[in-house]
Amino acid sequence: MAHTVMMHQARTYWLTSSCTATNGVTINHVVPGLYCDARLGANEHTSLTMCTTGVVGGGNYSKIMGYSLPVRNSGDTPGAWFKVSMLIGAGGEWTEYPDAGMDGFRFRPVSGSAPSIARLVEVTLYYQEGYRARVRELIGVGNPRHYVVRTTTSAINYDSNTGLMAGAYRLVIAQSEQSYSDTLAAGVWLMIGGAANDTVLKLADIRGWDTYHVSSGPMLYLDVQSGEYGCVAQLESPTILNGIGNNTYVRYGLEPYQRSWITTETEEPYTDPEQPTE
Repeated sequence: MAHTVMMHQARTYWLTSSCTATNGVTINHVVPGLYCDARLGANEHTSLTMCTTGVVGGGNYSKIMGYSLPVRNSGDTPGAWFKVSMLIGAGGEWTEYPDAGMDGFRFRPVSGSAPSIARLVEVTLYYQEGYRARVRELIGVGNPRHYVVRTTTSAINYDSNTGLMAGAYRLVIAQSEQSYSDTLAAGVWLMIGGAANDTVLKLADIRGWDTYHVSSGPMLYLDVQSGEYGCVAQLESPTILNGIGNNTYVRYGLEPYQRSWITTETEEPYTDPEQPTE
């Protein structure tokens, strides 16, 4: 079974010359293509853009059912946070807002543009009277299509000797089967280490995607805010999770072990407010 699972994963590689960071932060490609880190001083912020490449079979109808994203932020002091954003699917008109702050979207739809297949999925880890996680999905739904924001927040009852961001191994974003509807057919999980007893955290249910429109290595957008002692953001290149038939094994492997501390799930029409800033 383990070999079967591994055969349905595809490794991607950082395009080192295309990876960028804002505010003078340097990306250190420790193992070029595979592993890198970015060091921030006290109370610094950076927006990382991490481009990947790799073998994606099938072109259209690629069977890309999800992603495994090894990410970690060593800084867990007050004021620190870590946000991972991805655009999944093709189409739509989006404007990027790097350095927009924790509550600002890294991408926003162009005002007045028609929703398409693509959606923004964002995962934020932070400390606010305890460890917190927030997942936001900005997506066009319905007929006619209109943008909504689905927000899921968790108050993590984290029992480790290591902070949540520092204890993180990876984020997993995966759908259980190919989805051509607006149903909640995918999920977001956080894998953690340290001395924690619960190491598979279910963070949110999100909508699935049509694999016809997902046919390339992922691009990651990371926003990192350090606290008073600085931090190191550590990143391995993502793994693509492919389908076995029209399904993926990930949900069935994680669900027996997952723990959830989801506190709120809301879905509201997207409005185009003034983008928050640092």
